[in-house]
Amino acid sequence: MLCSHAPISILSSCYNCAESLQFGPTQRVTRKMSLPFKTKLLVFTAVLGGFLFGYDTGVMSGCLVALEDAEPTWELSDSRKEIIVSSAIWACAVGALMAGFLNKILGRKISMMSGAAILTVASFIMAVAPNWQTLVVGRALDGIAIGFVSMTGPLYIAEQLPNDWRGPMTVCNQLLITIGILAGSIVAGIFEPVNKGWRWMLGLSCVPSTIMFVLFIFMPKSARWLYFQGHVEQAKAILIELRGTEDVSTEMKEIAEDFKQTTENEELGGKGFQVLLNMMKNTAVRRAMVLGLLLQLFQQFSGINSVMYYSATILVMSGASSNKAIWLSTAVSTANVTFTFIGVYGVERFGRKKLLMGSMIVMMLGLTLLGIAFIVINNSSKAMDVEEVMDIEDVCKTKESWLAIVGLVLYIMGFAPGMGPLPWTINSEIFPNWARDTALSLTTFMNWVCNSIISQTFLQLSNAATPSGAFFTYCAITFVGMCYFFVFLPETRGMSLENTEELFESKVMFVGLNAGYEPKKTNTNHD
Repeated sequence: MLCSHAPISILSSCYNCAESLQFGPTQRVTRKMSLPFKTKLLVFTAVLGGFLFGYDTGVMSGCLVALEDAEPTWELSDSRKEIIVSSAIWACAVGALMAGFLNKILGRKISMMSGAAILTVASFIMAVAPNWQTLVVGRALDGIAIGFVSMTGPLYIAEQLPNDWRGPMTVCNQLLITIGILAGSIVAGIFEPVNKGWRWMLGLSCVPSTIMFVLFIFMPKSARWLYFQGHVEQAKAILIELRGTEDVSTEMKEIAEDFKQTTENEELGGKGFQVLLNMMKNTAVRRAMVLGLLLQLFQQFSGINSVMYYSATILVMSGASSNKAIWLSTAVSTANVTFTFIGVYGVERFGRKKLLMGSMIVMMLGLTLLGIAFIVINNSSKAMDVEEVMDIEDVCKTKESWLAIVGLVLYIMGFAPGMGPLPWTINSEIFPNWARDTALSLTTFMNWVCNSIISQTFLQLSNAATPSGAFFTYCAITFVGMCYFFVFLPETRGMSLENTEELFESKVMFVGLNAGYEPKKTNTNHD
């Protein structure tokens, strides 16, 4: 099992590698001060939600294998397994929508604490479930809570961090998701041989959720949210504490101007459905909304869950025991963690847009190789009728199966640093304060809906178009997404949250890799 200090050590390395970042082709900006301890602890507390998100994903694959052996009286058919898995995914979508309203009314801190509390209750229900129906109830509660933290975590970090720290630290949320997936795989491997070990797999998630709840008691509310609630002095005090300096006048001025514009314009802000209506009326927010939704759509429709599905299936069908297959699958999870560090380092050094473009190019190469691999494997498999859909078991009997593994690893190398974290990072930056919580709930909802669609249609697509056709389809979708983002995605690194709205007010298209980006001319503090 991962050491309890591992996430802290990993985050510390993230802080260190972000200390000095390349902001432009020839200009280097070195930070004059590091983040105060309270700010680092705040980031660690918030990204625990990402860890729980990943743990839930990583542990479930091994849990299903263990469940089938440990609970024969449950008669777990494929349809019941699908219900157990999908109940959490659809609940995540619902939780993301609920979090939008909760964030607006009660704030980011309460939303994260609510998610942590529900996660703790859900883990207990799942651990003691007497039947599969109760397990589904626990999974649904777990999904609602994951929806809360997956939407609110990046938002809370983005609003509390200085501009030039915002990118690396929001990417840390994705890093903790990948670490959570790895931890889930390891825990599943440890408890798979244990009698009723699946109960431990699901129940142990209460440990990080409880830690997150307790730590959040001592964390400050979002300064920007407080300012918009009329608590100006409290907001300023929080900024001073989190920046480690008394001089926060520039940041307070930007927030004040944004607040004044929002309150003086009846077409901004609002409550309930009024805010949605105002978002659609506002040209800048509408453009940002389309971009944010498509970022999440293309992330999922690039086939990430399908690729991960095949990695586990190849291992299981290769003849390895259940326990060995679970342990071997951690290699993919480890690659996912490793290459996410490139995102932490590169999000400010190279910028969001360059990193995203490079990520999608590598993903397309991986998907193309996967498609070619399955064609080669299909043609060389003597045990299969050429007119039948390829059986994955035959894949593992051919010497060319290494091509699929290389394609898989290449795809993960591309996805982990860019298309994995950047939709969350960019979405936390491109919306004005008055619309940010509602907009993020909608974009997170889109992510989970697309996640469900891809997960439930992959086998049908494989049967209709063969696995090669499925991967080529994902490659084509990724190419369309890359073309769209090249034209319509602005570069937002180094820009304050209050100023990103101006990008979408003044321009429709941002052709080029640096469009929208204005390099800093002098060294700056966190003020």
